[in-house]
This record gives sequence, C-alpha cells and structure tokens, in this order.
Amino acid sequence: MGSILNRIGYDGEWQRDLYLVQASRPESLQSFEISTRYCVCLLLWDAAGEDIGTMANVAVVLLRSGCVYLCAWGDNCALVHDVHDMVACRDHGEK
Repeated sequence: MGSILNRIGYDGEWQRDLYLVQASRPESLQSFEISTRYCVCLLLWDAAGEDIGTMANVAVVLLRSGCVYLCAWGDNCALVHDVHDMVACRDHGEK
C-alpha cells in the first residue's frame, strides 16, 4: 500500500487547503500533488530505531512534493528534522 492523500478542510484565514497524508510505513510514502506549489508539513512519526537513510528518503519525498517548512513530532523528531534540513541543503536548486 502506498500513501493516501486526503483534503481535510480549508483555512479561510490564510486561504489554503489542508491535507492529510497517511502512510503505513516510511517506505510506502509517495510523492503527492496538492493545490499549491509549496506546503508546510507537520510530520508525526515514531522514528525511534529508523536509520538516517530512511529519514533522508522521507525528506526527499516531502521536498519533491513542495514542502518548504517541516515541523517534526515524535520519537527521534530532532534527528528527523536535522536530516530533512541536510537533504534540503544538499538538494537546493534541484527539481
């Protein structure tokens, strides 16, 4: 099973759609297309025991989907955020 994208609402104050992406495992997360070019991502993930390569793969998917700001929550979230930043810096300018 891949990832599932659901539009869950609309924020009238900031005039933006709100989405929920669900994936049963990090490896099943797939790129997604939303109604705007860029997005903010709140990543809820128990990443305890996950390796840096898996975290980097998740970062690549989020960045390619338009993520320009990441908030990470859960076990090992500081490392998830740091890996995301490293991938973003490494891939800066790539499409």
